[in-house]
Amino acid sequence: MSPKKTKTSKNASKARPERDLALEAQDVLDTFGAAVRSDRDYPALHLAPPVGRLNDPNGLVYDGHNYHAFYQYSPLHPERKVYWRHAMSTNLVDWKDVGTALVPNTRYDSHGCYSGSGIRVKGGFEFFYTGNVKDSKNKREAYQILATAGKDASPVRQLPPLISGPHDGYTAHYRDPHVFERDGKWWMVIGAQRKDKTGAVVVYTSKDRRDWKFKGELGIKAKELEKCYMFECPSLLQLRDEVTGEMRDVLIFSPQGLKPMGRSTSTSTRAVILWVSSTRKPSNSR
Repeated sequence: MSPKKTKTSKNASKARPERDLALEAQDVLDTFGAAVRSDRDYPALHLAPPVGRLNDPNGLVYDGHNYHAFYQYSPLHPERKVYWRHAMSTNLVDWKDVGTALVPNTRYDSHGCYSGSGIRVKGGFEFFYTGNVKDSKNKREAYQILATAGKDASPVRQLPPLISGPHDGYTAHYRDPHVFERDGKWWMVIGAQRKDKTGAVVVYTSKDRRDWKFKGELGIKAKELEKCYMFECPSLLQLRDEVTGEMRDVLIFSPQGLKPMGRSTSTSTRAVILWVSSTRKPSNSR
């Protein structure tokens, strides 16, 4: 089964912002940046935004010398315009702010450059993220978008999107692509919501990271997760058991709607789930 053909919807065609969001963000930084950095409570060790709000970390890559961290950045907070900001470090402690990497100013991401992932490729990097679009009635659309970068890791969008809209059977809560290579092909996992308002993680594969084919869902079965309405930010890793040498698939994701365990005083509960597969032989074993 193949993903839907790329097309420009009515919502997306009307969603191109008239505001210069890059200029507005820079104005906020110029006005408040110095005051923020001089605040006695500004983090000394943790990665922090120059102004505004920091949310999900994205596109974490290492180039052999520097660690690159991107994160959801809302300089106009509490207005929820989500950008990507870029920071670099040589030791994961001291971070240098590089600048704004992605601005939500195209018809495919007018309401936010949402979470995604990054990989190192020959000559630079590639980043994959979800473009969020909403119409006047708050109806949502989701696009999986590629941004390429040279050795400086400064992303440039490559439009149209790789995947436009959700696959059949899913709502527009379809986001946070994690891309990785395994067994000679490229894989993408995306957090999703089914039409029946339950959560899922869907899988695509590709030979060239440009043409993606829908393959189905990951088999996640747990009674505690049956009432969750969305699975966000999936990451699928492969780790070797240091004792047995066997390989395990490790899925990290955030289920939305999970009932908190124990006592909670929070009005908004978020959880992170670590899902570990049964063991299997290493791919290079005989």
